[in-house]
Amino acid sequence: MQKILLKDSLPDFAYELKYLLVRENMPDLANQIVDMQIDVERCFSGEDYFTMICTGLQPLLGWGTGQPSIVLTPHKGTILLNVIGNDIISVEIFFRSDIQERFLQQQSVPS
Repeated sequence: MQKILLKDSLPDFAYELKYLLVRENMPDLANQIVDMQIDVERCFSGEDYFTMICTGLQPLLGWGTGQPSIVLTPHKGTILLNVIGNDIISVEIFFRSDIQERFLQQQSVPS
């Protein structure tokens, strides 16, 4: 499992995500962004409009019902955080080609 820090991989996005969480009065989640590791092998960008960044944590009950999502509204696109307890398990990014392009470049770099 190849893990990298979000702030090293996508520093501008990490800053934006932390800012949005602080703005939404979610400091506990915002504080996770500083040291958030992403599991590069589990992350994907399957559609032109969608990228999913996974932290490597797995939901015990599976994805879906009972797993809360937090919708954030940046200036461009939409961001959904999937959270279990107080842990971010994934970040879904919609309609952000800038993030998708940089993320795809990160995935193609050998470790």
